[in-house]
Amino acid sequence: MLEIVEAEARTDMCAFFKAAKDVGYLKKEEKYLRRYAVPPLSLLSQNGPQFFLIAKRDGKPVFRALTGVDWRYIQKEKVKTGYFSLFDGEKDREACTAVLDAILKKQRDWGMDEVIGPISPDGSGFFMGAGEGDFGKERGAFTGPDSAFACGILRESGFAEKQVENAYEISLDGKNPLFELTRKAEERFRVNVARMETGVFSDAWIRNILAVSKHAPERELRLLLERIRPFIDKKHSYTAFMGGACAGYLVSLKSGKEGVLRATTLITSADCFSAPAALCLIGRYLEDAKKRGVRSFEISVINSQNVRSERLALRYGARKIRSYTLFTKKVGQN
Repeated sequence: MLEIVEAEARTDMCAFFKAAKDVGYLKKEEKYLRRYAVPPLSLLSQNGPQFFLIAKRDGKPVFRALTGVDWRYIQKEKVKTGYFSLFDGEKDREACTAVLDAILKKQRDWGMDEVIGPISPDGSGFFMGAGEGDFGKERGAFTGPDSAFACGILRESGFAEKQVENAYEISLDGKNPLFELTRKAEERFRVNVARMETGVFSDAWIRNILAVSKHAPERELRLLLERIRPFIDKKHSYTAFMGGACAGYLVSLKSGKEGVLRATTLITSADCFSAPAALCLIGRYLEDAKKRGVRSFEISVINSQNVRSERLALRYGARKIRSYTLFTKKVGQN
């Protein structure tokens, strides 16, 4: 027998995470989600109501989802849009569909017009979208597991693609193609690239990121950076300076015992000529990766509509390996 349970007690939350035990999350991803994707530490949970839904078959948790409303987002965008996240579990069609029906019912009860997902469950931007593609090899951390089954159910249920972001693999064979260009850019535009020092007693790296990412709420961004600090690869994360000011940064996540090196965020300041800063950051990344014997690494994720970034990645031999899709649907539709 199949039943849908709303997780409330501690035992229910254990069942919620058990439902996706064999889906393919890395151990460090599971640990992170157990801590930061649920109240009270979840930033998203502070912005509106949430429900953790579990599909149980004969008492065994087989599928799950988090659904809720972010009133801050609604006030900003002026649209009645709810969300869902962590939409995964066993390849049980009936359970998956039942959880999806429960999501839509919750959103109608909250008065929403549409729903989007799977979004980042903790507000960080990680685990955004449902993954499809090549999951036969190790992947970068905090991207999420293979969700091809869930994607199929969503499409069959009338969900449309709202946004697609892609992950790319770059193999480091031969000479660094950016070496000479980087050297000339550093000299001409006086770009200085330094490793990002993310030690426990260091705050400069956070202040530099805040100086570049001015659009982000400072309190939330600072908190999120502190949370991912243990996962940042200091050997492959950098800050670029021009004229004494921070001109951009590149953050990578560690490979560790599982996963591969992942270049996850490259942002340049709108207050300076961004091209030299971006070039020098990428060039330094490639040079250091080759010196350390890195054979390949992952760049993720790049929005499919961001033609400039995609062309830059393809120019240096990047190969698209996976996609992560954000879906949407009007909640009144059958």
